Formats: sequence, structure tokens, C-alpha cells
Amino acid sequence: QKMLQNPMRVVEMQKAEDEIHGLEHFWQIINGNWQIFRNYFGDKQRAEVFLQEIAELRHNLAHRMGHHILLKSDLIRIMGNCRIVLSALDSPTSDKFAEVVDSLIAGGSPWGRSLDGHLPPGDEIYSEFVGRPGELNKLSNWLASDSPQVLVWGYGGAGKSALAYKFARDIKEGSGEGLIAVGWISAKKSEYVEGIVKERSADFGNMHSFVSAIWSALYGTDDLPETLDPVALIRELKAMPMLLIVDDFDTISEDEIPSEFLLHELRNTPTRVIYTSRRRVPGIRNLEVPPFTVQELEEFVSNRSEVYGADRELCLKRVQGIRSVTDGYPLFVDDLIHHAALVGVDSALENWGKRKGDAAREYALRRQVEYLGHSSGEVLIALSISNRALIPVEISNIAGLTDADVDAGLQELLNWRMVNRATIDGSPSPAYRMNANTRRLVHQTYRDDNRLKTFSASFNALSGERVPEAKKYAIGKVINLTKEKLRNSFASARDYLEESMTGELADSPDLYGVLGWMYSNQQPLESYYVRATEAFERSHSLGSSKIDTYYHWLTMEKNVAESMIEDAQEIGVTTDAIAQQWKNCEQVAESGVRRCGISQLLCYWAGYAASREAKAREYAQNFTYAQGGYARSKDWFEQALSGPISDVANIPRGSIYRGLVLACEGLGDLPELRRYLLEWFRFSGPSPHLQAEYRRMVRRESSLWDIPELRQLLAVPTY
Repeated sequence: QKMLQNPMRVVEMQKAEDEIHGLEHFWQIINGNWQIFRNYFGDKQRAEVFLQEIAELRHNLAHRMGHHILLKSDLIRIMGNCRIVLSALDSPTSDKFAEVVDSLIAGGSPWGRSLDGHLPPGDEIYSEFVGRPGELNKLSNWLASDSPQVLVWGYGGAGKSALAYKFARDIKEGSGEGLIAVGWISAKKSEYVEGIVKERSADFGNMHSFVSAIWSALYGTDDLPETLDPVALIRELKAMPMLLIVDDFDTISEDEIPSEFLLHELRNTPTRVIYTSRRRVPGIRNLEVPPFTVQELEEFVSNRSEVYGADRELCLKRVQGIRSVTDGYPLFVDDLIHHAALVGVDSALENWGKRKGDAAREYALRRQVEYLGHSSGEVLIALSISNRALIPVEISNIAGLTDADVDAGLQELLNWRMVNRATIDGSPSPAYRMNANTRRLVHQTYRDDNRLKTFSASFNALSGERVPEAKKYAIGKVINLTKEKLRNSFASARDYLEESMTGELADSPDLYGVLGWMYSNQQPLESYYVRATEAFERSHSLGSSKIDTYYHWLTMEKNVAESMIEDAQEIGVTTDAIAQQWKNCEQVAESGVRRCGISQLLCYWAGYAASREAKAREYAQNFTYAQGGYARSKDWFEQALSGPISDVANIPRGSIYRGLVLACEGLGDLPELRRYLLEWFRFSGPSPHLQAEYRRMVRRESSLWDIPELRQLLAVPTY
């Protein structure tokens, strides 16, 4: 518990005289008495692995030597392992660890809040991240060292950007020591000018725009000071150190950004920089990204074939062939599996073997677009023109398609996982985008297509109202300085924020959202709850369209509901009051959906709150109200399945399926329960949560036994 409260603090724990001397001692006891423990653990080798992982991470925490950074993924793993071990011993404490794991997976942070700054949505960088434990560990060692910069380099398609992004996301969520923000800027993208593909800098094209891009990444806003220059940026980075990722570093020319600034002035600040590049650059510490190992390749092939609907078993049998024609690079493997879903595994391997590399990727994309038809191809090219998410009416205007054709094209592209859902602040309409790799491939494949010129002109004609740059900068500055002050004193941060809310900033929904978030994080919460609620409600009434505002608000309402349950007997809280509090939580999430549009995060928590309300109503024997709660819960979870992922927090798909299964169980809807149990199994395999829920449900409803695919769950021990 002490380690959870502050992961950067060394904690000395006193031993009782009769305490087990360590996890190795514990394992010796279990191993030496295996006849007794067999029924509890089931598999000896697996039990030993769980305990070894706990021991390894615990050692790193207890004996931190400045070279171990605790990532959120590490914490999720060790908490999960602890739950499994305690569950095997029938310890009631295992339920607490299960709650911690669920909370962390759903976006919670054991350290209170994540770092500031801006990272693009994960699905813009990669489709799926697999493996790379050695490379992630090397980046952790680099960050813990005194080296200010590191170059992540390797062949095109090796996964350099994916590795850098995964590490940056872990650090942002894990509150890296000594850092205030984590930011990302990209150095390259294709642009269409007069029908010709031209390469230009994506976030910057000269020194001024480079400085502006770093500033925007630091503060997560496009608001820029009027006098921003390199000297001002360096001064800011000395005061607010960040982890900065510069993607596609090798495309920066000396004319654009002088190397003197990158390799001397920038590195003389506390800011740490990760560059990604296809080439090794002398003078910078470097880390090469190799092809997948065989084990990583098998896992990636298994996952992507499941997603794309290719023959998974045959894909796994052809892993060596896939490795041969793709060299084991993730980008090429992903495209080959996608192509295999259309033409079959062996045909895809044959096509890839004839062409290889980018030529094979272009061929596969053309075949895919021919198969999908005219509307899908038009929508695909229209989306590739924009480096931001587009709503259907914008796509219609760009491509000159009817609304029905746009909807049909989007649905086909979504079914084939070629585009992703997204949200746009302030827009109730669903939005769509593609990741950077797909965008580049479309540009490369259709570089001579006249549609690129006409669609580009249509896109450039789209315009909308903008908040004055000076005002956006002022709001962003106030927010980030408030967060900086909050690290030292709540009172000084609150006073600064409230004093700043004058003039045109007096009615800023963003500032009221931050004020509500600050109050909601204070303890005891009951002393600040009213003021936090007033601030959140004011932010909403002023038109807030920030998902994080509604997420922080519903988190507060959820915490209140859970504390009411814990204190119910002691202070006499009624079940109806608890149910109403869960209803409040759902209503906050629903307000966020109305203002921000469908999102996986808000829909999941709305479904979770509705399910908890239904449970409370059942306990009070209000069965009609309970059924309504379960029905709403199911509807919310189904929307979460198809909703876009938010930058604020990611909800694992397995957690959504679990919510759907529990909602269907509450409704007594056996056909839907069977359906979602199967979907959950096909998505996550025999996970511990699925095993536990299925075993419990089979005991209550014997007809669930006749699902052949799920019977294996009953034969596998639950740890």
C-alpha cells in the first residue's frame, strides 16, 4: 500500500518474527507440500512463474537503485499475479486486488493523475502493440540515466514509432519522476499540392513552427504566445521539463531545424528527447528496433488474424513463411494478414513473395479497394487528405458523395478495420480517421490519381470558427501553471486559478472543469464535494465538450457511491440512496456523451453505473427498476464496444464484454448472454475473469453448459 501511494519512494518494511522470509521461502513451502497445494494452484509451473514475477518486481521496488522505473503495465501485472495467488489460497483479499486491477485497466492511476502534455490517439500510431520487453526496458534505463537524448532507429516498418509511443504512454500514465509533461511531434507526412505528392514537415516546416509544435505538445493546446521564439521555449523547458518524442527525425533538414539547436541547446535543458529515425545518427545514444522475435511474431499474427477475420490456425502454421516474405516487421505483417483475409493465406503469401515491401502493400491496398467498391474507395481517399478526424458531412463535401454512400463506405471500411472511430470536441456527430501508416500508404498507392487533387482542394475549402489564439493560449497557460502549483499546494493552486478567472476567462468551461477536478481530488471528499459539483455543473452549463471534465466528474460520483456502500451500516445509508448515487454517476456520463459524442470511455462508465444501480435496486427488491437499469447498462456497453477510444483513458474490450455478460444475466436474457460469452471468449481466450464468471453462471444456469467452445474453461483451474 505504501508503494502504491508513492512509487518513487523507498519503503522500509519491518518483519514480524513469524513472517515468511520472502517469496522464495513461500514457494519452497508450496513446492515441498505440493500434494496439499495442488488443488489450490492446479499448475505448478504457472504458480512458480506468478510468484517469480511478484518477487522480481517487488525486489525492484524495495531495492530501487535509480535504474528501475515502475510502469503502469508492471503494476497491473503484479496486482493481477497477487490476485491469482491469493485466490488460489481462498483469501478474501483477492477481491481487493481484482478491484485494483479493474480500476487500473479502466484508466485509473495509483499515483493520482497522469502527466500533462499531448500525445496523439494510440490508433493513429499503431494497430496493436506486442512484445518488445527488452527495448522498453532499455528505454527505462535510458530515462533513469543522465543521458538527455536517445535515438530509436531501424528499418521502415520495424515499429519505431510504436515503441516510442508505448513508452511515452506508460511514462505519461505513470507520472515519471522529474517530468511535468509528455509530448509528441511528427516530422513528416505526405501532402498533395496541385495533384502531386510532396513531402513536407507535418507539425513544423521551419524553426518557428518547430518551436510552436513543441510548445503545443508541452501544453496540449494550440494557444501560442505572440512573442514565442527559441529562447522563450528553452526558458520554458528549463522550468517545465518534459519527455518529448520527435517522430521521423531523419526527415528534418539542416535548413529547417539547425542541428545546433537540437543537439546542443535543447539537450542542455532537463527535457528528455526520444528521436525515431530510419538511420543511425552519430553523436546520439541509440537503440535499434529489430524485427519481431518468433514468439512476438506468433502473438502478433494470432491477434491480427483474429481482428481481420483471416484463418488464424492457417496463419499460425505459415508463420515461417510470413516471416520470410515480411522479414518479421510489424507493418508488413499487419498488411499481409489484412490481405489474407481477402484472398486467403496462401494466395497472400504468394502475392507478397512476388513483390515484397512497399510494392506488395500497394498491390494489397488496390485489391482491397476494388473489392470494397467505389464509395469505400472515395471515402478512404477523402479521409487520407486530412490529418484530423472528419465527420460524415465533411467527407460528403470533400468527395461529392451522398450521405447514404458515405455511410455505406464508412461501414465497409470499419468492418475491414481500415479506419477508426473518433470524437471531435463540441461535435455531437460521430467522426472518423485513419492511422498515419494507412494514410501514407493511401498517398503512396494513389499518388497519380486525380482525386487527390480535387479532394485536397475541397478539404482546404472547409472552414470553421476559431477561438482567438491569444485566448486559447491564456487558458492553456493558466491550466498548466495551476497544475504545476498543485504539486506543491492545493490552496495556492486554487487561489491562482480563481484569481485568473476574470475578464474573458471568467466564463471559461475549461477552467471551471479544472476547478472541479481539483476539488474532487481533495480529502476528505465530503468537505469538497459541493464545491466540486458546482464547478463541474458550471463547466457543463457553459458548454464544456472536454471528455476529461466529464470523466473526472463521474469518477467523483463513483467514489462517493463506493464510500456510501462501505459506510452503509455505520452511518445508516439506505439502499435507495446508494442506487440514486449510481444514477447520478450515469447521468454525468450521459451528459458527457450528449456534449462530446459517443466515446468508449463515457459509455463504459455509464453502463457500469447503470449496472451498479440495478444491483442496488435488486437488493432493495425493486425488481422493475432493476430491470430498467440492466437494460440501460446493456445499451451503454454495446455503444462502448463500437465507440472511439479516448485519449483520457483506455477501456480494455474484455472489461466491456464482462459488463455485457453481467447485464444480460441480470435481464435473464439467455440468448444474448450466450452470444456475449462467446464473443468475450473469442476476443480474449480463457482469461481469469471469463473463467470465473462462466463457472459461476454455469452453477446457476445449467443450460450454459452446452456451449462447446466454452467447456474448456471448466477444465482449466481458476487461479
